[in-house]
Amino acid sequence: MPKARVLAVRVLAKDAEMVRTLLLDRGVLRTDYKITRVGEYVLLPVHSQSANVLNADVLNLDLEKGQEHPPELASKMGQKHPPELASKMGQEPPPWLASRIGQGLQQGSGLGQELELELELELGLGLELELEQELEQELGLKLELVHHDMESLEKPPGDYRKLLPENLFSPGLHNKLPSSFDMVGDIIVLKLTDELIDFGLDIGMALLETHAGAKTVLLDKGVMGEFRVRDLTQLAGVQKTDTIHKEYGLRIHVDLAMAYFSPRLATEHRAVAQQVKLGEVVLDMFAGIGPFALHIEKEGKAGKVVALDINPAAIELLNMSMVGNGLHGIMPVIGDARSCLKNAPVFDRVIMNLPHGAYSFIDIGLELLKPGGVLHYHAIVEDQSIGADQVIYVARDSGKRAVVLDVREVRSYSPTLGHYSFDIVVD
Repeated sequence: MPKARVLAVRVLAKDAEMVRTLLLDRGVLRTDYKITRVGEYVLLPVHSQSANVLNADVLNLDLEKGQEHPPELASKMGQKHPPELASKMGQEPPPWLASRIGQGLQQGSGLGQELELELELELGLGLELELEQELEQELGLKLELVHHDMESLEKPPGDYRKLLPENLFSPGLHNKLPSSFDMVGDIIVLKLTDELIDFGLDIGMALLETHAGAKTVLLDKGVMGEFRVRDLTQLAGVQKTDTIHKEYGLRIHVDLAMAYFSPRLATEHRAVAQQVKLGEVVLDMFAGIGPFALHIEKEGKAGKVVALDINPAAIELLNMSMVGNGLHGIMPVIGDARSCLKNAPVFDRVIMNLPHGAYSFIDIGLELLKPGGVLHYHAIVEDQSIGADQVIYVARDSGKRAVVLDVREVRSYSPTLGHYSFDIVVD
């Protein structure tokens, strides 16, 4: 990419994301130049707040006719002009400028880059003084404006890794940058190996720069606790974990710190919802924030949808999504599947999306199915035949027959494991 000398805000790397976010909110941050890391500093390219006086509006005035600087510049300069113009107008250069250049500029010579920057700062171009003061006051930081040769982004690259130079990392580490991540609403969630953790800010900023709709980048350190919520650390952007995720026309309320959700099951949510027949009664045993229930209710065929989860925060988010989407036929229930379903009626369809633990609940799922009902069973296994056999053998032990209708690989879980969904009819 070509380079150009650009006005930039220089801040310490630890403060860069805070300043970047504020500059973006003010409409000052330039997105056509690459944010640059130089040692312990980050350079954030910024727009000029008014016309580029140095290029045209002042230096090309018709000075032979005695035309003066515009008022906004005259007030900055005390009606003085740069030396190459002063000779034409009978003026001496202002003291601040004379001390900078001595006798180094002859009549008609061009302004050097360093002097050009000084003029821009003195004239209040780039970041206007009041904006600069406002930012400094709000952030509690002293902002430094510099000129720097910065790489032009003719259009933002689709791959964030292209914004991270290989020499930023130790040899071979650039190749270990993650190629995939989750986009949940306006939040990017990714995992990093231990050796990449120290580069979290650089990676987060690159992701924000290449994904216009993203506001936050979170590091996923795995799931934890009884409710299996993600252990998250903010890498860049706005500090938040809540968002609204759009999925096939639904607006789903998500809080990644409060309840688990994966956008990678979007196709699966819809596939199951489209199988539901008119008037069916459906149970989602491990509903989470309710994406299966929401999709089923949106299709409009189910007679009743019961969404059960042990996590109260997940059910609260489901309630918010029901209101937000105008869906009122879902019955949210807080409780444990083994204890609260003992006297439940039977269902036409039971969804068991708990891939790490659904095996322990197969017996309950089978008991709750009407003869000829369908079980949607999820498992993380090495081979799809293993997951199917788990249901078939438990059904056989309880005197029932299970037949696999369809198997879908929802996602790759690891090099040796896959997350599979099984549609199984039981009678």
